[in-house]
Amino acid sequence: MDFEQPLGSVIQGSLSQGLEVRLHPDISVEDMRVGKFLVVKGVQTHFFCMLTDVLLGTSSERIMINPPLPTDDFLQSVLAGGSTYGTIELAPMLMLVISSEKSPVYFNANNDNGNKKNLNL
Repeated sequence: MDFEQPLGSVIQGSLSQGLEVRLHPDISVEDMRVGKFLVVKGVQTHFFCMLTDVLLGTSSERIMINPPLPTDDFLQSVLAGGSTYGTIELAPMLMLVISSEKSPVYFNANNDNGNKKNLNL
């Protein structure tokens, strides 16, 4: 598994109830492990999350009623990612705000030791 490749897209959720992520078609649910830590990268914030559940979904109930045979590789590959898909549930644990600007440097000429000191805030 490539650690730089996105696993999927957040499709719904909340910080208190958790996030639901629909896996990309090339990501197998068999690679997902409950308890694994993952990072959800937003535009301004990264969320460090724990994987709490792995689910399978279908876009049609007909697939559940008449699933493809295990030996029918062609039909399974046609359905994978579009009509059948995997989702994972994540529990956000930590939030890191990403700043694109450098923090300004402040000088305090009157610190306790009488020395000039740089403070990066």
